[in-house]
Amino acid sequence: MTMTQQTGTVFADHAQFTVGAIDADTLAVTAEGKLLETGPGFITVITGVAYGPVNLLIELLDTAPGADDDHTWEVIEEASIESRSELHVMRMDGELAQQFSPLPPGTYRVRASARGRDRQRGMEVSEPTEDHRLRIWATTAPSPQSITAVKLDRAASGPVNPAPPLDDSYVYVHESDVTAVKVATYSPEAEAARASTRNWGGRPRVQSWRNSFPPITFPDSTATSWT
Repeated sequence: MTMTQQTGTVFADHAQFTVGAIDADTLAVTAEGKLLETGPGFITVITGVAYGPVNLLIELLDTAPGADDDHTWEVIEEASIESRSELHVMRMDGELAQQFSPLPPGTYRVRASARGRDRQRGMEVSEPTEDHRLRIWATTAPSPQSITAVKLDRAASGPVNPAPPLDDSYVYVHESDVTAVKVATYSPEAEAARASTRNWGGRPRVQSWRNSFPPITFPDSTATSWT
């Protein structure tokens, strides 16, 4: 089994981040697990923290992995994703995680693993407190609309701290690479952030924003190729 690895952090927003096509509608969920949600062209990863950075390791494999180190992870689920366009690591608002280069179009099986989701469950953090790994390999099998649970953690089987309800009245925008600020959803600051995200290849979160702000993709000179 050979692999290509990429590591970095991604910002969790409303306890989630996404791997998917830029134009995927991440609200069109067709299957839900304890760690993953899936739909046409995307997989959403459910985090323990409500807001803040989480560690992410992506491994692109040429064959399905074994279970050699599954014991080191607290929760594991598998799902499939199929897309005719590139797959990106993204925040909930569509901002791309620039540390990770896109996957080519295709049909993939994804084994997601996580640990530490119960450390700061439902909290807002400024430093990563949990780890996530996505092991991804191409498949020719049809993409099933289901999620297979391999192992569950306390965050999945019983909350340590109650997760906050979703509140769409505000979003987080970045003043710099390391500073996230909470602002009203339709404030001038949020509109400016959405415009910037659009210009750099981001994807607005709901259909009405996509109609108003069509996505534009620019080449990313800093990303590392999967090849």
